Amino acid sequence: MNASDIRESGRMKMLILGAIVIGGVLACVIVLKVIRFETYVLPDRMTKGWVAIEFGNATCGKVGRDWLGNRVVIPESRYICFSDAYRDGLSMDRYLLEDDSGTLKSLERSKWIHVRGMLSMREDGCSVLARVFWYGPEGQVEGQPEDLIRQHHPECKIP
Repeated sequence: MNASDIRESGRMKMLILGAIVIGGVLACVIVLKVIRFETYVLPDRMTKGWVAIEFGNATCGKVGRDWLGNRVVIPESRYICFSDAYRDGLSMDRYLLEDDSGTLKSLERSKWIHVRGMLSMREDGCSVLARVFWYGPEGQVEGQPEDLIRQHHPECKIP
């Protein structure tokens, strides 16, 4: 093997390494665009019940962000709204409990988060789109998420 062959072999290795790095970066960008990462932070003193996260309400602020994606800090009222439009698609959700000192601990979703879904209320004078879920021990789901929405949107009549 002469010096020319060694240089050519080194160039080929650098090209392959460059292609792997660029491919990895592109894969990360695609994943971050396709999959929505959501972190829900619940106060540990919050009572069980329906949680509603309303989207597309012009009177509300923007969704918070952290290093991975959206960060939604749920108040004790279990209702929060955002001006951002809801982004449909795949999501990776994680749920955290926060104590009064700000310490966060992971919440076991299968034990505490139930009946997750989207709620769309479109009636005369009422237009609400919200992500909803039941927070509480298994087997204790009660009421309807619409009841919580109506507390914050009295224009949404009971059908």
